[in-house]
Amino acid sequence: MSQLERAPFRSERRVIDVSGDGNNNSGRPVTDARDEAIAKGIVINGLVILTPLSESFRPEHTHPPGGLEKYFQDNVIGGFGAFTVVAEGPSIHSAGR
Repeated sequence: MSQLERAPFRSERRVIDVSGDGNNNSGRPVTDARDEAIAKGIVINGLVILTPLSESFRPEHTHPPGGLEKYFQDNVIGGFGAFTVVAEGPSIHSAGR
C-alpha cells in the first residue's frame, strides 16, 4: 500500500496482486493488512500457487484447513471484483468473489 500511496500518479483504480504458496507466516495478520487496503479502496487479487503434498516442506503452511485457495479467499483477497487464480502445474482456474 505504501508504494501505491507514494506513486507520482493517481488512478481511478488501485490493485494489489498477491502470489503465494502458503498461508501467512510472518508479519502482522494478513486480514488486518487486507482490511486496511480495502478501506482505502484498493482491490487485492490472489495467485494461489499449489504445492503437491508430497513435495511440501511444511504441509501446515502449504495445505491449511480447507485448502490454500479457500485460505486466500477468506483472508487475502478483497474489494470489488477481487478474484483468485490457482496455479496447479501448467494449468490455472479462477474464482471470483
